[in-house]
Amino acid sequence: MIKGIIFDVDGVILDSLPRWMTAGYDYVKSCGKTPDENLGDLVYDKSFKEGTQFIKDRYGLDQPREEIEEGINQVIQDFYLKNPVLKEGLLDLLKFYKDRDLGMVVCTQTARRLIEGAFDRLGILDYFQAIYTTAEMDRGKDHPDIYLRGLETLNLSSKEVLLLEDSLFALKTGHDLGLKTALVEDPYNREDKKGMEAYVDLRVSDFLKFIERGAGL
Repeated sequence: MIKGIIFDVDGVILDSLPRWMTAGYDYVKSCGKTPDENLGDLVYDKSFKEGTQFIKDRYGLDQPREEIEEGINQVIQDFYLKNPVLKEGLLDLLKFYKDRDLGMVVCTQTARRLIEGAFDRLGILDYFQAIYTTAEMDRGKDHPDIYLRGLETLNLSSKEVLLLEDSLFALKTGHDLGLKTALVEDPYNREDKKGMEAYVDLRVSDFLKFIERGAGL
């Protein structure tokens, strides 16, 4: 029986993937370098630390990695702090889970201040018991560390928790950990969906219809 939910943010809670796919590109270009056209894809499955180190190494940037992180955050912060956009039906889903007294935590790759700023502006911060970000950890979602933190906060076993993610590599990590997994489809997710059946329990293309079907409970 599902008693708790772990949410990703970008592409699940917020309609932010279009901006993330160009943020690194725009930053590298602002440094006078020529970025790869597919830079967004190259760093997609990396933690923020790993992604910024990749950018530093690939383009020979002199700035410390931490400065690159802050630079990319500056590029993207207007979306989060001024004009964050919820995915359609997401607020209804949060209310559905809250009405059933389910614990909810966030596990994201985006900087905490941006997530908290966006959630506060949208009035959804209080729905969540905790926010965890790989930007504050050494490893990305290809390792289970961040989800283990979420389980610890929820005080639940992996089999009692539903993971809502749009990234297949993250869903595979969750599946291997024993979480029930739901792929939230997003038109800007460029990952190859072939072979996902092995580690995806549910597919979600419309949150309102998902609620009608019981929202994975």
